Amino acid sequence: MDMDWLDRLNVAAIAVISLITVTMLVNNEINKSKQVVQQVDVAAERSQSFALQLKKEAQVYGEVRSLITQQSYAQAISKLEEIIKKRPGLSRSYVHLAEIGVAQDDKPKALHYYRKAIEMEPAYVDKKSPIKIGLAVKPLVSEMRSILEKKISKKPVSKETKDALKDVYYLQRRLAGGCE
Repeated sequence: MDMDWLDRLNVAAIAVISLITVTMLVNNEINKSKQVVQQVDVAAERSQSFALQLKKEAQVYGEVRSLITQQSYAQAISKLEEIIKKRPGLSRSYVHLAEIGVAQDDKPKALHYYRKAIEMEPAYVDKKSPIKIGLAVKPLVSEMRSILEKKISKKPVSKETKDALKDVYYLQRRLAGGCE
């Protein structure tokens, strides 16, 4: 059987299309493996970043933690205010202020500081994050929600109560994995 020029052209076109298809499949597999490697690298970099962040925070807040342990809350607050003035981007300052608020039984203030910290550092409520604080915040949110909802059902309602309830709802959404 003799092939004419049209048959030869068809065979050549099929061969070219097959070659292109195989090349695309191979490139796709290579890209997938690169993405997996990149994802692993991102996770490793993120872990290293958190470790470095925790190390720096230990240096910055060592004295504050000591003062909180000694229940010298006024001095700890003063030291935290200094840190906030010098380094306003450090969210951990607000976590420590919230802890002091809880220790001093000023729970609305603690809620506000937790909210501020989480707004600055969303990883605080990420369940997989090594810097998560959700376990400390969740019981406070639950307790304050019931207290504040009872208060708000009675009239008149103070602005502080309304603001605290907004903080509770915000924190509740974030702890549940919701958006801001």
